Amino acid sequence: MNLVVVSFLICAHAPTEEKDDATNDAFYAELDRAYGRCPSHDIKILLGDFNAKVGREDIFGATVGRFSLHETTSSNGLRLIGFAAAHNMVVRRTGFRHLDIHKAAWLSPDRLTRNQIDHVVMMWHASNILDVRSCRGPNIDSDYYLVAAKIRTWLCVAKIARRSALRRLDIGKLQSQQAKNAFSTHVSGLLSRAPLIPEDISDMWALISHSLRASADEVLGFQRPLTRNPSGIRKKKEQERRECESSRCRNEARNFYQRVKRLTQGFKTGGVACRDDDGNLVTEAEVVLRLWRDHFSSLLSGSSTDSEDYDPRNPIYGTDIEVPIPSHIEVKDAIQRLKNNKSAGADGLPAELFKAAGDMLVGSMHQLISKIWLTESMPEDWNLSMICPILKKVQFRPGKSTVDQIFTLRQILEKSYENQIDTYHLFVDYKDAFDSPRRDRLYAAMSELGIPAKLTRLYRMTLSNTISSVKVGSGQSETFTTKCGLRQGDSLSCILFNILMESIIRKAGVHRTGTILTNRCVQLLGYADDIDIIGRTKRDVTGAFMAIKEESAKVGLAVNMEKTKFMVCSSRESRRLDSQLTAENYSFGSVKEFIYLGTAITSTNDVSLEIRRRITLANRCYFGLSRQFNSRALSRRTKTTLYKTLILPVLLYGAECWTVTLSDAAALGVFERKILRKIFGPICVDDVYRIRYNHELYELYGDVDVASRVKSQRLRWLATLPVWRCLMR
Repeated sequence: MNLVVVSFLICAHAPTEEKDDATNDAFYAELDRAYGRCPSHDIKILLGDFNAKVGREDIFGATVGRFSLHETTSSNGLRLIGFAAAHNMVVRRTGFRHLDIHKAAWLSPDRLTRNQIDHVVMMWHASNILDVRSCRGPNIDSDYYLVAAKIRTWLCVAKIARRSALRRLDIGKLQSQQAKNAFSTHVSGLLSRAPLIPEDISDMWALISHSLRASADEVLGFQRPLTRNPSGIRKKKEQERRECESSRCRNEARNFYQRVKRLTQGFKTGGVACRDDDGNLVTEAEVVLRLWRDHFSSLLSGSSTDSEDYDPRNPIYGTDIEVPIPSHIEVKDAIQRLKNNKSAGADGLPAELFKAAGDMLVGSMHQLISKIWLTESMPEDWNLSMICPILKKVQFRPGKSTVDQIFTLRQILEKSYENQIDTYHLFVDYKDAFDSPRRDRLYAAMSELGIPAKLTRLYRMTLSNTISSVKVGSGQSETFTTKCGLRQGDSLSCILFNILMESIIRKAGVHRTGTILTNRCVQLLGYADDIDIIGRTKRDVTGAFMAIKEESAKVGLAVNMEKTKFMVCSSRESRRLDSQLTAENYSFGSVKEFIYLGTAITSTNDVSLEIRRRITLANRCYFGLSRQFNSRALSRRTKTTLYKTLILPVLLYGAECWTVTLSDAAALGVFERKILRKIFGPICVDDVYRIRYNHELYELYGDVDVASRVKSQRLRWLATLPVWRCLMR
């Protein structure tokens, strides 16, 4: 190989499947140490006989390819995939389409059994392997075939573009009581010196916002922009780790995790580049802003047919329940319940300013809200919303757990399998679910479900004259009008979307009582826009889908035919081979597994597959924290905290619904002990270092193993259920 950059080839020969866990753990621990001794910036390639069968399961994502010789992954294969995911590597042996005779690396003496157990593993960001295949021609006098790989490399020189720093208020000063009192006094002084209370709502808000902004500029000031000094980056990171350790010792949770995030996150583009309609990469700031503006303007403007019969002045009819004006105490409580450390809106006023401004601001806000309540009009500044293009970010909210829904689906699959009942599942996906609903249909749905007319009119007020602007980095596009969809970031958006979906389901006629196990009916599982239509026959599923599709189209929601998947769950393999579902002009291909609410659902309800997927995702999380686990500036206790709070939640997501077998518990234990060995290191016995035994690890860990944690997590979830639900189960 004629390489331009330095590459490290690590040759390995792993123990066979018959060896015990201790032997395999010792091998991968030694392999990890050999990998760690190589410079981090150089390319590293692992190759050799790993005695590992890597399957074609989709759960492992980009870590493995789709062209393996084997269908399922063996125990050693799971260890190899875990090692690759933990070091951001790819098993390239399975990434190329070849004949089966060119995939096998070992041939049994009877010449009947072929295995693909030799692999080439390479770093993800430098995966420049062009091809990997077995060569059967060379005579090497062995039962193994020669494995050849074609590799190319090049140097990439990237220039770091300088960005203009954003001016951010130094909100951290409000943690000091002295600064908080000074800020409150300054705001009260500006409000009290106003000559007259404005009668116009926009003027009232202008006075409040000016008082907050002027006081923040005067008392708090702005944060100092970070300076980039390449020569001192390593020292700064070590200092950051020492401060991270100090924050953990002082129980400063927010500072601790903020520092961990800064140490962990890598380079981010920040949306400074995108592709145009022809697929060309665009990097000019002005062109990027224009492209984003055109995209969101087209998405949020709605179709012409939707807006023809919509008039925002149409009267709203609903229940005549009298809704009182919010009191002073309610306004004060609402301000105090605002979440800290959240991005500000177009006015640049974060929630911390409102919470620290004092009682006079609460009184002014109460007057403003009371006038808005009576006149059903709001300040013009509130119509502007900022759109920031970011990657899809998944977050969890209190009281909105997905465990109940996942448990219900797994129980249906489990009981159906036990009683040999075939179930047909159609997982429906909507295009731009929160950006597409027609607003007039939403108001009608609120009235139909008994929402007081006063609240419906107030919400219509917030959507009547909405305008938006796209913000990318420090640039901001021109404004445009939005006529459809819900307000992104609005605390009411999720609730109102559920109201709209409830109206759709009721009108579609699939809102029925009972379960699919006792009645031959269609059962619907829905969590926001994630819908699973379950039926005993294809005909039932097709009828329910068409009814839901028609009602969804009336409110502006369109079904994404490419992402909508069909799955047959049966104890008989011949039934599971059903290829597709046809509904009029639409055809949905059958899948064996589907990711529903973040968990892998299979046609046989194989929980082991989901556990393996969770282990792979946890290994990727471990890779993101690998520098912190390797640092000597962080104590064992701090590293244990990182494992419990950042890695275990990824590993045990949905564990309340798992049925754990002995092999699953062993796989979970292997992963956990790998992390613990990294935290506690080897032990020196008679001047010889060895890895710690399992009981030694858990003595230092001082907590239960991961299998016991799964059981406790299941019981903790059970304790949160209402008594009547437990009796029904």
